[in-house]
Amino acid sequence: MKSLAVVVLLTAGLLLAVQAKATVSRPALLPPPNAGIDPNLAFLEASGVRRPFKDVLGGKAAVLLIGYNKCPNLCGLTQNIVADALEQSGLDGDAYRAVFVSIDPGETAADAKAGKATLARIMNRTDMPAWRFLTGDDASIGSLAHGLGYTYQSRERINQFVHPVSVAVLTPQARLSRLLSSTTLKPRDLRLALVEASSGSIGTYSDQVVLLCSGFDASRGQYTPLIGRVLSASGGVTLALLGGLIFILSRKPGGSGNRRREKTP
Repeated sequence: MKSLAVVVLLTAGLLLAVQAKATVSRPALLPPPNAGIDPNLAFLEASGVRRPFKDVLGGKAAVLLIGYNKCPNLCGLTQNIVADALEQSGLDGDAYRAVFVSIDPGETAADAKAGKATLARIMNRTDMPAWRFLTGDDASIGSLAHGLGYTYQSRERINQFVHPVSVAVLTPQARLSRLLSSTTLKPRDLRLALVEASSGSIGTYSDQVVLLCSGFDASRGQYTPLIGRVLSASGGVTLALLGGLIFILSRKPGGSGNRRREKTP
């Protein structure tokens, strides 16, 4: 009996260890309260110039993508989706920044330059002036990721980084403003997020009205009309009240449920 108990305990411990390892090893983006990036963190631009992150932003709201230039999976596709959405947003390219930060400390300014050139070629542009491709050392990358609650792993066996795919919008002070859906990104949502992050310094009066009448659905990473949610909620309340009224009336003496059948003469 004692041997059986030992086996059970060892098995349970092994299962818990495996579960804990799986939990820890799963990359995720879980922003802490007041998430953001240290504006003084230095990164290397594609030009080879090292700048503090605040100078990269240049006092503008920004779209932030995190990945690596040699990614064989979704990084390039996400860049294309964001670049296309920015072009369709109607915002002037001088009004914002689009920043791609590599999590691979082994990548260089040459890799960043090649990544930017690839994006420009796919978008049929000679240059992407709003875009900044950054590389950095372990310390800078780790600090940036930690500030956003972004975790990733290097898998040496497959020579790849495993990381979340995300579209973050930053304020000019490098604070996290919104996280948008990378799979269903809409130009309208990206525009509104940048206008909101800039505190209205870009965009139009109409954008402010739309933001006033919209709510942000964090679970979907999209802006939704508040009026629709209000009407939906009020409709549910109305149905509940109507159902309650019917129930009360049906319980009253003389109601349809309590009527006595008249005798047939």
